[in-house]
Amino acid sequence: MFLNMKLLAQHTLNGFGGMGEGMSMQLARDGRRVLWLAHESAPKNFTAVDVSDPRSPQVIVQTDLAHAQMRSNSLEVAGDLMAVAYQVTKFGLKPAGFELFDPAVYYISEIPSELRASDVLLVSITAFALTLLATIYPARRAAATEPAEALRYE
Repeated sequence: MFLNMKLLAQHTLNGFGGMGEGMSMQLARDGRRVLWLAHESAPKNFTAVDVSDPRSPQVIVQTDLAHAQMRSNSLEVAGDLMAVAYQVTKFGLKPAGFELFDPAVYYISEIPSELRASDVLLVSITAFALTLLATIYPARRAAATEPAEALRYE
């Protein structure tokens, strides 16, 4: 029956693989294919996995539920809107019902950073100065101690 299928990859979802019925594929604005998965039980709410390279899926984000007595029952993505439906174990617990999210805000492909030589120099000089200052007190105490007095209590 599965002769025409080939397993490309498997992912443990960072140890939180208990999935519910909710699963949806999104073609993100930047061209990536993102698989959104609802978790069947706490502590995780939903997980986003970049499956642009199907042989190497990468977890982008995992969110936590508000408490342990709820689960993400269903999940659906349409464009830039994601709906997640919740169930709770006891009547009256919040948040039962559903929440809407903008999935575009959950994944970051890179962390913007700028390495400046002036910053590296400032941090290096500050670290050296603090290290130098940290040696002054013990050195002064040691200089004030008579060697024979220090050895007497050894």
